[in-house]
Amino acid sequence: MARLIFKCRYLKSGSGAAGYLKYFATRDGVEKLDGEWKQLPATEAQQKMVRQLLKDFPDMQGSFEHQDFQRLPTRGTATEFITAALDQHAGHLNRREQYVGYISQRPRVEKQGTHGLFSDMDGPISLADVMWEVAAHEGAVYTPIISLRREDAARLGFDSAARWRNLLRSHAETFAEQFKIPPSDLRWYAAFHNESHHPHVHMILYSTGQQGYLTRKGLDGMRSALARDIFKQDLIQIYEQQTHHRDGLRQEAREIVQRIHAGSYSNSVVEDLLCRLAEKLAAHKGKKVYGYLSQPARNIVNAVVDELARDERIVQLYDLWYQQREAVLATYRSEMPERLPLSQNGEFKTIKNAVITEAAKLAMEEPEPDDEPREDARKQNKEAMRLYRQAKELLATDPQEAVRLLAKSAEQGYEWAQYRLGKMLLYGQGIERDTDAAVQLLTASAAQRNTYAQALLDRWEERQSQEPAAMSSNLALQLAGLLTTRILQEPQPKDSRAVVESKLRQEEQEKKQAQGLKF
Repeated sequence: MARLIFKCRYLKSGSGAAGYLKYFATRDGVEKLDGEWKQLPATEAQQKMVRQLLKDFPDMQGSFEHQDFQRLPTRGTATEFITAALDQHAGHLNRREQYVGYISQRPRVEKQGTHGLFSDMDGPISLADVMWEVAAHEGAVYTPIISLRREDAARLGFDSAARWRNLLRSHAETFAEQFKIPPSDLRWYAAFHNESHHPHVHMILYSTGQQGYLTRKGLDGMRSALARDIFKQDLIQIYEQQTHHRDGLRQEAREIVQRIHAGSYSNSVVEDLLCRLAEKLAAHKGKKVYGYLSQPARNIVNAVVDELARDERIVQLYDLWYQQREAVLATYRSEMPERLPLSQNGEFKTIKNAVITEAAKLAMEEPEPDDEPREDARKQNKEAMRLYRQAKELLATDPQEAVRLLAKSAEQGYEWAQYRLGKMLLYGQGIERDTDAAVQLLTASAAQRNTYAQALLDRWEERQSQEPAAMSSNLALQLAGLLTTRILQEPQPKDSRAVVESKLRQEEQEKKQAQGLKF
């Protein structure tokens, strides 16, 4: 269950944001004592109101107040939910300038003078000036709401306006980045509402210049950034637990790697896929990296990674990686994102190019240029040459007839027919693959000093010396090493320099893994 809730709506020009700001900045700040009446069952009228509000405002599903009411439907929890629903949707009930007044004046706001507004500006804030400024603004005005549970707010010290002001000020650049607003154009105001169950902050946020926008990714980015600060101490404990877990995992990971090194990993499916990928790479003219391959070749790469990921040892490592990630996400998300297949997880994309590197060792490049050298008519059988030329013309339109003519020409000893047909049989191009027959034809052509046939034979022999089984084992080793490194690495600070340094260290580790596992 999420421990921080961050919602954000926006009000269009002329829709009353200034009035909303006035309300949340100046509402009565008297703290009411909880009475016994709050423990009584919710009235029928309250229950009806709750149902209506959920129908009108579906985003209230899953809010702290709704969770409390579902767990214990009392008059107190019903009141909290109804108040929260009306608070959070006041912008839809009034004009935009009224929202400014609302957040600054509503009950239980912590006031600073006659209202509770604060911003990133030092000195007193004129509520009237801010209301006029917001009312006159022609662009969208965003109205974020950040809510905590009372026990978390009290324990972590986020139960005062000063603490929230410092937090929001420290995240001004984060707001600008996630709302796609230049920092110099960002304007925001906020007020802290010290509710008995769920203390929260209302905000007004907009751009004085280039208009911003908020994406789902940006919303997650704000939640993540705020949660990291608010729950910093809790996350340190999580990281300490993870460090303790890493110590135990380190030995287990080494044992997994040692078993793979010892040759206990064997997968005929991976071996067959590597051979199929090698054939695709042989015909590929561009860079041999994942992003430049054809879709059929990419599909084979993904199939190799997914097959490697079925090994129970890899499954254990991948599951542990996700557990650590989800432990942090749980601070600000009620539902975890769907777990992706390893081949679709961008965090481990380097393994795809490792697959291509291994398969490329099996691939045989076509050694001759597009245009073959001119045949020497004085030394060759003219009928065989005629059949060969006719076959070349038919390759694109009638490959079956072309193969028949090539076979006849090759039978008459024509070296280029032997080479062409041998290559087609070797690759399975337009004809069923037959490596024995291909080698026989290429050998006959090479015996006539055909350098292209000899080059293709040499490449074939080199490929035969490569063991797909050893390659599949090496890939499993690299994948286990990559997962282990990601699990064992310590959490890094989030300032920009540290992020760059972390990425450089990660790239260096992955280069080392390509040469042999190091962790």
